[in-house]
Amino acid sequence: MVDNNHEVELRVLLKENEHAQIFEKLKKAGAVLRDEENLIDIYFCSNSITSFSGVEMDEVIITSGTSGGIYLALLTLIDPGDEIIIFDPYFVSYKELAMLVGAKVEYIDTYPDFQPNIKELKKAITPQTKLIIINSPNNPTGAVYSEKVIREIVKIARKNNIFILSDEVYEKFIYKGKHFSPASIYNNVITLNGFSKSASMTGWRVVMPPVRKKSLRE
Repeated sequence: MVDNNHEVELRVLLKENEHAQIFEKLKKAGAVLRDEENLIDIYFCSNSITSFSGVEMDEVIITSGTSGGIYLALLTLIDPGDEIIIFDPYFVSYKELAMLVGAKVEYIDTYPDFQPNIKELKKAITPQTKLIIINSPNNPTGAVYSEKVIREIVKIARKNNIFILSDEVYEKFIYKGKHFSPASIYNNVITLNGFSKSASMTGWRVVMPPVRKKSLRE
């Protein structure tokens, strides 16, 4: 809930700028629009959706933080005993969340340059491999994976029918070159992005993981 002044400001913002069309689409899609309670949610949704080229609104889910988004993805994709590949060093929660769903984690060492070793990735693939987790820019190393490396990872994932979970929450902190997402070339990608880093809103716990409708149906 927000105070009346902010409600009016947000309502004007939504109805008078480019987000008005998204506001209407949300209503047509059956979203519950109680203005006083949902204006901020709608505003964030509209901004996040327009930041993903070619992604439809029904391909985006708002989750409670990155870990919440990862957990939902793992619950959807992973059965006990399935294997997940993680590049080391990695965000601390990946391992714990994988353990919660009964997955086996295969770690691939990225030392000394913190870039994925494609040869080691190929060797780590087994019939039980269901997911590869990518985090670029990386936490904790800050390493940015090149477009060439990401294309190689996608090539391996596509060949073996493996999903990619791409944690891109730090994408706004690339200062040289451009961010390249595996979702731009591969449908079986769940992308994690949010406001905690780029907008310094860690306490709000808002993350939006888009995934293609074709992949959702399958």
